[in-house]
Amino acid sequence: MPELTKPAVSSSMTTNSSNQSQLITAAEAAKSLMVRVPTIHVYIRKGIIPAFKFGDTVRIPRDEFYQWLETTRVVPQP
Repeated sequence: MPELTKPAVSSSMTTNSSNQSQLITAAEAAKSLMVRVPTIHVYIRKGIIPAFKFGDTVRIPRDEFYQWLETTRVVPQP
């Protein structure tokens, strides 16, 4: 039987406590946007909000979420 090796993991993908704070849940994103959690899941499925899926768990990179949010800002026209 061939030996299994762990895949290389970049330092940004490790799961120590400082990196865990860089990921938010769909519930946290929903609260920020004042929408329901299923709406966040629809946005993730459509590729509108960047996210990682681990089994049934979804995590959203905090920085990417807030960058996306900035790009959706509506600026009033004079």
